[in-house]
Amino acid sequence: MPDSPASAFSAVEQLLLGDAPDNAGHEERNYRLPLQLRTNLDALASALGSRPRPQRSLLIHALVAAHAPANGDQARELITTQRIDALRAAMRESAAD
Repeated sequence: MPDSPASAFSAVEQLLLGDAPDNAGHEERNYRLPLQLRTNLDALASALGSRPRPQRSLLIHALVAAHAPANGDQARELITTQRIDALRAAMRESAAD
């Protein structure tokens, strides 16, 4: 999640003003988002201030495009970090019991 509406706006702006048009095929998918994440995304979309409010899907697309790993090494590092964080969280929960 971006830390401010300005960061969210920057991600949307980068997506919309990108150098190369995104003419590749798209596949629509519907995912259920946790309520808190959906609430945070909607608050960011509303804070962008334009009417009508930007769709949540545009904001998600922009954030993924801005923060997705650029290559395999970055993807591997991201996955490894997520696994380590999950293991640490599980250990903390186990110790708390």
